[in-house]
Amino acid sequence: MARICWFSYQTLSADDLRVSDTAAKLREHQCFLLISLRVLFRTWLKESKNLPSPLEIDEFRLEGLEDEINLLEERLTRDDQDIGFCHNDFQYGNVIRETNAITIIVLFDYEY
Repeated sequence: MARICWFSYQTLSADDLRVSDTAAKLREHQCFLLISLRVLFRTWLKESKNLPSPLEIDEFRLEGLEDEINLLEERLTRDDQDIGFCHNDFQYGNVIRETNAITIIVLFDYEY
């Protein structure tokens, strides 16, 4: 069974991206990115421990994965480090908001 939903959203324009409230909201997404990555990496690590065979653990080099995640977290949480989006993540078509609203912003990232 399929379900189709309609949402009243519009993509942002170059001028929209220059509005300070919109820019501030997009910055919040960048701050959230680090938290999301940490949760995602820890989830992957937990799941990787459920692999059925030592051969797979060796194949995917999982022995040092926790150390690598710890190192990455340590380096990314330093005051002199910023995490940012890249590869056109803020391309106009990837950023939408509810029609006639500034506060709700959604990011889509899909490959063409």
